Amino acid sequence: MEARDKALETGAKSVDAARTLGAGTLDRAGAVKDRLSGGIAERARRLRGTDEERGTRG
Repeated sequence: MEARDKALETGAKSVDAARTLGAGTLDRAGAVKDRLSGGIAERARRLRGTDEERGTRG
């Protein structure tokens, strides 16, 4: 019975470690997604501003 208990404890620790790692990975992925989409939106705003300036000056 002792070997079974030890195996269950080890398995539970592994599951907790995997859950923690997975949550951290999702958090980082979300942060990267937010930065990337923010950069794309900012570039689109700048490009639109440049296009509008060209249209009013020409």
